Amino acid sequence: MPWTARPLSASSASAHDRRSFPGAPARDGTLTEATIGASLQANARTRLFAAVPVSRDRTAAAHLGHTSQGLTLGWERGWSTGLVSTFSLSHRTDRYGAAFPGTALTR
Repeated sequence: MPWTARPLSASSASAHDRRSFPGAPARDGTLTEATIGASLQANARTRLFAAVPVSRDRTAAAHLGHTSQGLTLGWERGWSTGLVSTFSLSHRTDRYGAAFPGTALTR
């Protein structure tokens, strides 16, 4: 199944949510997420892709809020049978806003 996309394409997405947890008010707050990505059509059946996701979770309790950055790299292959195989590797780092209560440890 060959793709008909442009040889190089870019994408982006974002979201912003206000969240409320009735049973856990310490988790109330906002979550903002964004991702930018790129895709390269290597040939009629193979595509390489990369994405950079970021997020910021602000909560009423600082030790629960965090920021996150990541990187995803991948390969996708369309086969003549119509099946598509995808392989990707991802890495993400999280930084929390404060030490966990009762410890000096910031996750």
